[in-house]
Amino acid sequence: MYPEYTNKFLTIWIASSIISLISISNVQTRITASLSFKNETVSADDPDQFRTIDQLIESRGFKVEHHSVETNDGYILLIHRILNPLKNDSTNIKPIILQHGLFGASSDFLINSPFLHSNNSKYGDNIAFALMQTGRYDVWLPNSRGNRYSLQHRNRSASDREFWNFSWDQMATEDLPAIIEYIRSRTKHQTVAYVGYSQGTTIMFTLLSLHPEYSSIIDPFVALAPVTFVNDLKTPISHLSISEPILRLIGGEFLPSPKTIDAMADALCSKTSFQSLCANLMFLFGGFDPEHLNTTRIGVYLHFTPSTTSTWDLAHWAQLTNRKVFQRFDYGSANKNRQKYGVPSPPMIPLEKIPTNAKIALFQGLNDELSTPNNLEILRGIFRKSGLKPILDYIIPNSEWTHLDFIVGRDSGKLFIDKMVEILDLYNSD
Repeated sequence: MYPEYTNKFLTIWIASSIISLISISNVQTRITASLSFKNETVSADDPDQFRTIDQLIESRGFKVEHHSVETNDGYILLIHRILNPLKNDSTNIKPIILQHGLFGASSDFLINSPFLHSNNSKYGDNIAFALMQTGRYDVWLPNSRGNRYSLQHRNRSASDREFWNFSWDQMATEDLPAIIEYIRSRTKHQTVAYVGYSQGTTIMFTLLSLHPEYSSIIDPFVALAPVTFVNDLKTPISHLSISEPILRLIGGEFLPSPKTIDAMADALCSKTSFQSLCANLMFLFGGFDPEHLNTTRIGVYLHFTPSTTSTWDLAHWAQLTNRKVFQRFDYGSANKNRQKYGVPSPPMIPLEKIPTNAKIALFQGLNDELSTPNNLEILRGIFRKSGLKPILDYIIPNSEWTHLDFIVGRDSGKLFIDKMVEILDLYNSD
């Protein structure tokens, strides 16, 4: 670990510790009082905790392909494609992109349950495997720049400070177009379906706003826990907003290496005595919902996530929290902004320019502390004013459903995946 990185990480670690101290006592009290978790029948020594993503996919009876996509600015992104070994050709079924959120990776859509099937849903509780079981979708799982699977660049190393000079702004304007065009070219399909989660929705809303022509290509766009405005955050991560200038100046990589995170998860979170602590960390950032957390899987969840990202990614969210707007990244000076945008201040992202024929489905949890009802209502208001009517505006039929539950929530199949497949099937033609 090089000295510059160490200094950066220590600074952020101190700030994060302060945030945790502000909030942890309340969260811990709630967890201790409600530690009546519902566990699925699976060994505490869950084999998924020690698997790679390829091994995880293959253990469910599928095959996996690796595809590398280079963006215009030189980042090399890894896409995992899931294949059904019983089908020799995927060209006749619709390609679908599953796009992870902040601190996420392609594995997010694979790790919820150790089982392919569920007694109370048609397709089970794992989004990617559910789509594969329908037999109607060609599933592609991209990884945004800077996460554990996308740490390569044409000219730079991930140890270079310049490698990390990006936020979700570039994921929207550089990563998504490269991913979409690669998949269209590879599959010979004119349209692709898109399921975004959290920041995965943010970057698609941004792409559709800045490049409305993509509304005829993305068919449909399913937004799970959609995030644009963050005026009304309930999660302790909102305290990062006070550190925005520091985050922007520090730059570089946020979070330690995936190997460090994996080692911590493997050492602690598989042990019953530490499950409360590990659950604490998940609830701190994703919302409190012990009813839908399977504690026997916590070690698996923290083996695959969180993933790395840039400090600027966090800084961008801090900017939006402070200013209560939805805008592009602020580089911190009029000169730098002018070099990037041609104007001294970062432009607003014109959500009102998303074409009214865009096919957008919204999925929201009422206990979501990031995509809060108030925040999402701002987006709905913009859509109403512009004349865009979502093809579905779905509220999860459980009042405790949180932000993180879309990825690791028990009963996901019954509560939203079956409905998601239903809406996707309505547009499953090219």
